[in-house]
Order: sequence, then C-alpha cells, then structure tokens
Amino acid sequence: MISNRSRLATYTSVLVILVAIVVIMGAKPVQPATATNKIAKRANNRLIVHEWGTFTSIAGKNGVALEWKPLNGTSDLPSFVYDAGGLADGTGLRSGERCIKCNIEALVRMETPVIYFYADHETTVSVRVAFSKGKITEWYPQARTVYGSTPSDAIDWGRITVVPGAEENFLVETKPSHYYPARETDAAPLRVCGVKGEQREKFLFYRGVGTFDQPLTVRLDDGSVVAKNTSTESIPQFILFENRGGRIGYQVRSSFDLEIVLDRPALGQTQESLERDL
Repeated sequence: MISNRSRLATYTSVLVILVAIVVIMGAKPVQPATATNKIAKRANNRLIVHEWGTFTSIAGKNGVALEWKPLNGTSDLPSFVYDAGGLADGTGLRSGERCIKCNIEALVRMETPVIYFYADHETTVSVRVAFSKGKITEWYPQARTVYGSTPSDAIDWGRITVVPGAEENFLVETKPSHYYPARETDAAPLRVCGVKGEQREKFLFYRGVGTFDQPLTVRLDDGSVVAKNTSTESIPQFILFENRGGRIGYQVRSSFDLEIVLDRPALGQTQESLERDL
C-alpha cells in the first residue's frame, strides 16, 4: 500500500491520498531473494504521482483578498467536464447518487489541479482529494462521490486503473480549450469505470473554490510593490509578474519571513525567459 499526502502550499490543506494496489500480470520462476533481485523488483513496481495546480485570488488596494464569484461567466472547459450544477441529479458520479450542491462564492479559486500517474505496469489506485475550507466544483472523469463535510469538502474517485502504454483515445471537442494541452505529457492513461460506462483520460482533473486565510498580501505603495508574509512559515520563493498591454516583466526572489519592498519589474522581458526561470 502506498500513501501520498500532498499540499500545494503550506496554507492550502489540500490533501491527496492514494492507495495503490499493484496488479502483477503473468507468472515467473521463483528466484533466490538476493539484494540485486530486491532492487530490480522495487524498480519494476514503480508508482509516481504528480499533482499540479494553482490558487487564484483577487486583492483590494490594501492587498487583502476580496470575495468574488470564481465561476461566474462562460465556462472555459469542454462540455464533457462535470460541474457542481449537476450534483442534484447525480451527474458525474459513478454511482448516480445525489450529492449536495457546492457553494460558488469564495475568496480563492483552486485553479485546474491535475494529478498525473506514472507506473511500470497496469496498476489499480484509490484516490480521494480533500479540500479544507473549500468546495469541489468541477471534475473529470466521473467520481464515486463528491460531498461536503466538516471541516473539508472532498472528491473520491474510488478505484481507478493506471494503464501505461494504452491507446490515448480521449474525448475532444472542436471548440479549443486550454484543457487539452494538459494531456501533452508522458504520464500513463487512466481508466475509470462507473454507471456512465468506461471513461479514459490522461489525468484526474478537478477545480474548487474556498475561503481561507492567504499567506501573502501584496499592495502598491508609490510605485513600489510591498509583499507581506502573513503566515507563520517562510515563503520559499516569490515571483512578481506584470503584464501591461502585452509587455511583460517579472522578478524572482528567494524566501522571506516578514515583508519585502520591490520596484515594479521592468517591462520587455520574454515569456521564454519566464518559463525557463520557472
């Protein structure tokens, strides 16, 4: 059994818990339990899990986060992605059972987290994501349950199958979406079965909204940028980015504990250099 506990940042309390059950295919002759054989066996049973995502908030003039409606407006996702609006009818749930509708007003949007899986052979895993002080609002593929609890909301896919080397025949719509580039990795395809039949994807996708204290406030002061660490831990890295009329500038600073004052970044830098530094 493999358990992976992940936090996107120290303040988020976003937990990803995975239990992996390795499926061994075929019989092999018994070999002496040498140290070399043990190392080879561990290598062949590899399971790697990557979670990627961001949090988005909007700050006022004083740098404090404002309440907003993160899901207001037209969806930027393909229509096959499930959302909280269908929870009353059980849409997007593998069992078809009903679930409470998520609250869409919050301080923070949990933006496009995806979970990638890498394995040496077909592997069964169980995945549950808990979002402390937040609500899950969108997801794909179909989940077993999406529910609210105290103190966190969660989404549970139950058992899914990691299928390395499988044909990558995923749903695609003619309308463009930034959802699709997330498939451009060497992660293993996934297979999820439920009342909606079998669904395949390159990752587990989910979004959410939440209301919790931010570890950082940022404000302008006479042309300078004042960043204040409001958490009890050091912020390991700080990136100040500005896009003005298509011209960009940024600064990357190392950790700080209390407060730093920065000049606004000079415009004229390139996206390529930003991606390289990131």
